Amino acid sequence: MLTTWRTRVPLAVQATMYAATTLCALTLLQLAALPEVDGARRLVLVAPAVVCTLATYFITRGIVRHRAAMLLAAYERFRRGETDDAEPLTDPEFQEARQLFVRLSQELRAATDALVQRDIERRRLFSDVVHEIGTPVSSLLGLAEALDHAVLSETPAQRTHLAEAVAHESERLARFVADLRDIAHLDDPALVLRTEALELSQLAQEGVARLNAIPGATPVTVEVQEGAERVQMQGDRERLEQVLVNLVTNARRYAPPSAPILVRVGVSQGDGANGTVTLRVEDGGPGVPDADLPRLGERMRRLDSSRTRKTGGSGLGLSIVAAIAQRHGGTVSYARSALGGLAVTVALPEAAPRSEA
Repeated sequence: MLTTWRTRVPLAVQATMYAATTLCALTLLQLAALPEVDGARRLVLVAPAVVCTLATYFITRGIVRHRAAMLLAAYERFRRGETDDAEPLTDPEFQEARQLFVRLSQELRAATDALVQRDIERRRLFSDVVHEIGTPVSSLLGLAEALDHAVLSETPAQRTHLAEAVAHESERLARFVADLRDIAHLDDPALVLRTEALELSQLAQEGVARLNAIPGATPVTVEVQEGAERVQMQGDRERLEQVLVNLVTNARRYAPPSAPILVRVGVSQGDGANGTVTLRVEDGGPGVPDADLPRLGERMRRLDSSRTRKTGGSGLGLSIVAAIAQRHGGTVSYARSALGGLAVTVALPEAAPRSEA
């Protein structure tokens, strides 16, 4: 009966009743203390005052214990990981506390899920790194042993072939270590970009000219959108050149030698006063299925079909591009190219508003 009354009667009503009872007891004690009241009358006044005081004390203690038990039960559920709701906090007076528990539980669940996902990605990355390092190292060991035996048994041409294979695997390992170093540097919050005012169109044209000078490489064409010729931005020239090289290298790696590769530099007006300058690299290769486009840029992520380890690469090139773009306040997006392959667009903030002609 008392427990039902504690849980069903609002706490504010109970508090008012206890206050009235306490006030009545104090009034009786004050009347009993008057000099005009004799001993018999004083006893009549004191007795009910004591009874009211004791009753108020024990009932109040029970209510406090009941509320404290509800809070403790909610805490214990929370501590055990039962964070779906705050079921013990059913009293109307605990509505805010219940909402707080529910909000905290949702934030804790989201944080826990994020940590679990990060741990999964960390384990996958570690496994891929071990594989990427182990493969060329194993190849180098095998080639070194073969080269050692070939000193006496093979022809000079065969030994030259083995030596070239050793050099190739060594370069592959060196590129992978360099990519890992770049990722580590770009993830460092203390990294400061060496920014300067530059024109992305000029940077792209000069970079493509150097890439086209590589003997036997697939030629790359540059197109600059009208109005983007003199658009300036604040950027780290070396890092932005790295973006261009990574994107063109990625396109050359997966596109057939006869497939076109196009670098486009454009500009668009953003939501604010400044616009956005874009660097888009497209190729005529086999492309990537639409369902796999969101996965591009994930570290150590290679997709099936034509984009496999057979084509080489560390799986970090697009991740480095995304990290550099993010450091410049930009974004990277992936889409199917009109040329038939993949189109990667890097959007970067323009340095200042363009003046209207």
